[in-house]
Amino acid sequence: MLKFFRNHAVAIGWVIVGSFVVTMFAGALLMHNAGDAPQVTDSPKDNWAYVGNVPVDQIRFKELLTQSFAPYTQNGGLELDPQMVELLQYSALMQAVQYTILHEGARSVKIKPTKQELEDALQRVYIQYDLKDKKALKKTLKENNYPYDSFVSYLEADIVSQKFLTYLQNSIHLTSQDVDNSYVQIRLQHMLFKPSDNATEDPESKANAAAKKLGSGSPFEAILSTVATDPSVIASGGDMGWVGIGMLPRELEKAAFSLEKGEWTQPIKTHYGYHIVKLTDRRTMERPSSINYETEKAQLLPKYQQASVELFIKAFLDRYPLDVKDPILAAYHHKSQGNMTAAVNAYQAQISQSPYDPRPHYLLAHVYAGIDPQKSMDELKKAKIKIEIAPDLDFAALHLLDGDLLRKIGDNAAANAAYDRAIRLAETQSATLGYLASFFKERQDTTRAVRVSQLKLALDAKAALTASANAEKMPEKALPR
Repeated sequence: MLKFFRNHAVAIGWVIVGSFVVTMFAGALLMHNAGDAPQVTDSPKDNWAYVGNVPVDQIRFKELLTQSFAPYTQNGGLELDPQMVELLQYSALMQAVQYTILHEGARSVKIKPTKQELEDALQRVYIQYDLKDKKALKKTLKENNYPYDSFVSYLEADIVSQKFLTYLQNSIHLTSQDVDNSYVQIRLQHMLFKPSDNATEDPESKANAAAKKLGSGSPFEAILSTVATDPSVIASGGDMGWVGIGMLPRELEKAAFSLEKGEWTQPIKTHYGYHIVKLTDRRTMERPSSINYETEKAQLLPKYQQASVELFIKAFLDRYPLDVKDPILAAYHHKSQGNMTAAVNAYQAQISQSPYDPRPHYLLAHVYAGIDPQKSMDELKKAKIKIEIAPDLDFAALHLLDGDLLRKIGDNAAANAAYDRAIRLAETQSATLGYLASFFKERQDTTRAVRVSQLKLALDAKAALTASANAEKMPEKALPR
């Protein structure tokens, strides 16, 4: 396996080459018209999320969160399971992390917006919001309590981040050798010398010293055992498994694929630090009898461009790890890292912050469900007590989990009551009824699956009649002459 690169491939697979996920130049105003999206308050600086010492951009996070929830607030909406809510929240956070890193990358190479680029960005805002000029924009921003200077800074940040994205993509230049390499896989041993905040530890010098020892005949594994910190890496001798194109930083890939079996590279610098790799094996894949190199280079280019952005972000996070302090976001972050103890602590912090909210108890119950069913049921009991105080906070998913747990301990009567309560809570929500139909079908509960399907059909038919009646009341538009 590509242990180093894969172990550092946090959930950022949604990098989009060529454009940001965010709505360029417009999201700042979008946030002030969020509709039914969840309201997100500003987090104190000591209770937010950081990449190293750099705070993740909260404006981007809130904008992305608004966009994430928009599809679920249309056509009557969908009652989102709190698990889905925290997934959407974490997805928005990770996209904001991506944006923050790209912006820091732009700063590192001193990319700045030109006056013309800023003017073009403003023109796009005028067109999108049907504004006449800068005066009209300032008036709109004032009405939304958004300072004009802050908005301009927002546009500038978009410009430089997009320019840096293009900068990374334009650094890729493919050759015919890259096409030939696409039909080859190699196996490597790998050692890495990462940058350190300790000024006395120079990774380049350490890498050069290791290369000198290799040149003197020292075994790769012996040197690795003195520089690696991960026991599994030492145990495997730095074996990366089979590697194909696009899986390594560009500089490293070029050198690695040029090696003969048994050869190793001199130290190679990438975003991660300094690498030395040794080729241990090579195999050739099946290839066509004739190749149009220009066509294949054009097909490979998007893959390499995507990889260049993702590898830059992964390398940045390797050196400056993501530190999520906000307990609402930290719980899912810790779960995604497999740190269940930290996740439980984050849910407990949520409960302390919102003592009347049943949702943290429900989420905590899910954590316990597979390891301690009794603790899971205890958390659901706490959630139900809070719902008795505030019935509007009730939601179907809680009772589905409750029903499953009760069924496991053989209390079928209580389980059936829990399932029926979930159905009652979803009676006016077509999308949620559709989910319940699938839920009960999976559990071979045909009676309830049919019941909720019929409820959904009736609800959809009623909605169609209402829409048709409203359409008939609409005045006909005059036909163009």
